[in-house]
Amino acid sequence: MWINETESASFWSNVFEDLKERGVEDILYMSSDGIAGFKGSLETVFPKTQSQRCVVHLARNLHSLCNRKEAKQVIADFKKIYTSTSQDEAELMLDVFRSNHADKNRIVKKVEDFMQYLEPLFELPAEIRKCIYTSNAVESVNSALRKVTRGKGAFPSENSVFKVLFLRIQELTEKWSRPIQNWKTIQAQLIEIFGDRYTKYLTV
Repeated sequence: MWINETESASFWSNVFEDLKERGVEDILYMSSDGIAGFKGSLETVFPKTQSQRCVVHLARNLHSLCNRKEAKQVIADFKKIYTSTSQDEAELMLDVFRSNHADKNRIVKKVEDFMQYLEPLFELPAEIRKCIYTSNAVESVNSALRKVTRGKGAFPSENSVFKVLFLRIQELTEKWSRPIQNWKTIQAQLIEIFGDRYTKYLTV
């Protein structure tokens, strides 16, 4: 864990360099919320990493542009785009979105801009996409950590913060027992896509 006042490019560069020094040799795929400096810093240290934007964060961004009455339908139509089975189907759903929301120029333009972030998803099999299209698993952990630090006033030191977070993570670890769905299929797909970048870390 790292503590810093801002999430700057230099901060993320230090994080990834630290991970590399501690033994991380490769990162296959990354999903992030699009924070400035993250993607570039990661690819500088781990240049082979494929990256994408978290779809849930894109949906939240889109939701913030909608009024209450239109938000539900806009997000539902956007979901039809990012859950498409292929790039061609996604383009078709984008045309449907344009037609359904022709009077919302700002929202349509935003969805068109988002397509560049969705394209990497359609290069992957459906089983893998379901696992990585969102960073919600990480967000869930972050939310649990905020609950044990928010409203606590000032901590006497950084070390005391780390202790509280460590204990909370230990509690969360006991709940992380649900396996990844279709893991055997996904593992075969990872082998086909990444080859020895993946297989060399498998234990037989």
